[in-house]
Amino acid sequence: MSPPYVSDCAYRPHIVIGDPHQRKPVLKGNWIDETMIGVCFLSGPETIGLGQSFRADLGLMFWPNPWYDSVVPGATFTIREGGTIVGYGTVIRHVGERPLNQKPN
Repeated sequence: MSPPYVSDCAYRPHIVIGDPHQRKPVLKGNWIDETMIGVCFLSGPETIGLGQSFRADLGLMFWPNPWYDSVVPGATFTIREGGTIVGYGTVIRHVGERPLNQKPN
């Protein structure tokens, strides 16, 4: 099943910079012990198949918060919906500050 909302900043998960092969959150007691970085998908494909790779532009929702210092080209991350890891990826490029309502070039 493909999420119908991976564009226009409608999908707003978190990313965690780290090993893209991680499949469970790091817990400290009952709490997630990782830096959850708020992002939104600005653009992406209209359909996504299970296990399919794709490119998307992500907006950094709380820029210039220091959390975003680790979002640099080559950094790998997991995509989180709460404590559930739903995907993973690699930062290809950072295009600088852009308002959330402005689409990428």
